[in-house]
Amino acid sequence: MTTNKKLLGAVALGLSLMVTASLSAQIQAGLLGKRTVGLSGFAEDIRTAGISSGNGALLGANLPLGANFDFGFSGTYESIPTNSFKEKQLFASLTAYQELDSLKPFVDASLGNVWQSSTVGGFQYSDNQSLYAIGAGVEAPISDATAIVGRISYNKYFDSKLGHHWTYSFGINHWLTERVAGVASVAFRGNDSIIYTVGLAVCF
Repeated sequence: MTTNKKLLGAVALGLSLMVTASLSAQIQAGLLGKRTVGLSGFAEDIRTAGISSGNGALLGANLPLGANFDFGFSGTYESIPTNSFKEKQLFASLTAYQELDSLKPFVDASLGNVWQSSTVGGFQYSDNQSLYAIGAGVEAPISDATAIVGRISYNKYFDSKLGHHWTYSFGINHWLTERVAGVASVAFRGNDSIIYTVGLAVCF
């Protein structure tokens, strides 16, 4: 069984636990508008390059700035065994959302930097590039404690030679307790890769 198949099994199990877990008290489904910090693990299935898949971790936080506005930041670390490739990312974002009945449509803007390094044939390579992203989506509750999230974003490097890409993601979050939520998502980075993520978020 491949790593990605194992991860898909873990995602399926995690989604099942999220849907069936019960809470001791009622809380509002979804993560938008809540002060949280989260830690996740992810696997990236790279589809268009002759290198192996990568694995990494993501640390992020969401801080409400006021009614219908959130500030977020995240950092990721990824390792790909082929050519000893390593990548670090750091992003800050602003999200504006509106409550329409139970739905929360949102738009967001992010600014970040990517650091990469690898070793090819004994030669070391390193680079870093800045980019921005503009996204839109919706968070929709499917139960008192569970919400699904869909998002599309346009991502553009400031160095025009590196071009741009679109990202499409679908996720689910479920409050396991009054303060701890399970999260899982699948993201498609254009035609280049698919990223599977599973983790926890803590409300504080």
